[in-house]
Amino acid sequence: MAPELVGYALKRGAKYADVRAQFEESTGFIMSEGLVEEGGTASLAGIGVRVIVDGAWGFCSTDNAISKTRAMETVDRALQLASRSAEGSKYPVRMAPTKTINARILCDDINTAPSVESIFDTVLEPAKECDRRARSVGKEVQAFSLSFTVGKFVETFANSDNSLITQSYCGYLGTLYVVASSRGILEYYPYDFGGLGSYDEFLNKDLPQLAERIAERSCQISKSRSLPRTESFKTVIMDPTFTALWVHETIGHPLEADRVLGGQGDPQNAPWTCAAFGNKVANDLFSVIDDPSMKTPAWCKYDSEGVEAKQKHLISNGVIKSCIHNRETAEAFEVEPNGGARSPSYHFTPMPRMSNTYVESGSWTFEEIIADTKDGIYVVGGMTPIVDGRAGEWKISAKEAYIVAKGEITEGLRGITVSEATPDFLISLDATGKEPQIVVTPDCGKGSPIQTLPVGNGGPTIRGKAFLRGVA
Repeated sequence: MAPELVGYALKRGAKYADVRAQFEESTGFIMSEGLVEEGGTASLAGIGVRVIVDGAWGFCSTDNAISKTRAMETVDRALQLASRSAEGSKYPVRMAPTKTINARILCDDINTAPSVESIFDTVLEPAKECDRRARSVGKEVQAFSLSFTVGKFVETFANSDNSLITQSYCGYLGTLYVVASSRGILEYYPYDFGGLGSYDEFLNKDLPQLAERIAERSCQISKSRSLPRTESFKTVIMDPTFTALWVHETIGHPLEADRVLGGQGDPQNAPWTCAAFGNKVANDLFSVIDDPSMKTPAWCKYDSEGVEAKQKHLISNGVIKSCIHNRETAEAFEVEPNGGARSPSYHFTPMPRMSNTYVESGSWTFEEIIADTKDGIYVVGGMTPIVDGRAGEWKISAKEAYIVAKGEITEGLRGITVSEATPDFLISLDATGKEPQIVVTPDCGKGSPIQTLPVGNGGPTIRGKAFLRGVA
């Protein structure tokens, strides 16, 4: 039906039209104290229609995609909204040209994935084992919870450039959450995970081990001391999971092209990357890549505008080289679209979004970085970020922290926050590890109304200088 609706929009006066028809089926639950608190299945099916009339966008969506009449009414509504927007529009919409694509990308797991009726039978026992393993660590473990969702997703995209693309995948997302207490001090440790394809091996083997390890770390942290609340300037070693959140907040979002363009029109709210674009911001060995081909829930072969999703070298050898583009921003930058338009569902219009954004590996082993550090702090796992995009200033709390003295990891710390301005931290980077890791974030948010979707972020261990603050 999607190509037919595109043709209908053109006959009714649209200069451009695209239709995304989607079907999603998911099953999930939240388990706490060894019992399922919430659980159920859900399905979502519908279409999202975008049109350009007189140089302005119109968008409308519907959940009732089965009815052809309702689908055509959705197209009519999008056309009406575009016509009204055109009345007050100063700048006509322009999109970079792109290739016509005809493709079907159907993952093998879409047919072999368990039915929603059987998922509870396959998931609940491993989930209970996670609870048992976490609580066996010690009396300090006060609470354990696990959320887990498995989904199947199919999308058909058609546009007036004669593209017709169908993509499908199966994936899973979840969060472990441990609370430990010692001497009246509560420490919580959230851990997100996710992947594509079958989850059986991960659920039965890796997840219970992960639950036990997170519980052990939570107990250890609750017994640790903290640093004073006054700031100190030190060498900071970020583990891959801390690097993941740092690169997401300080480089990934500021290099989404709509934010850079917004800054060009409004210098008072420009992200730090606007003025730094094309300039050298770090040493020759520092590079950042966004890669939608990696097998995480952020994977796609073609983006939500039907553009081939390409690897993007955001920072190459220390120089800001590229942004994450949709077709509009690519036209404004006078570059080819690179497949960076994403949308969580047909209810939302696509916008430039990260997929899998990571710091490229360097040449240092983890052991070499630690041995080369005489006085510093090793931080593991980032959470609760606070970011000022204009100045590039950031503040990220560490799930774990350890003192590094004379080339050795010594005492553990709790309640540590790391902060710095991104340009200053980039200049200070002097070591990049060669053992990368990608961390899945289930709910990266952007836009108004907020759009949340999964992303992958990561990299290796990196070392620089930043401000530290504790809670003592």
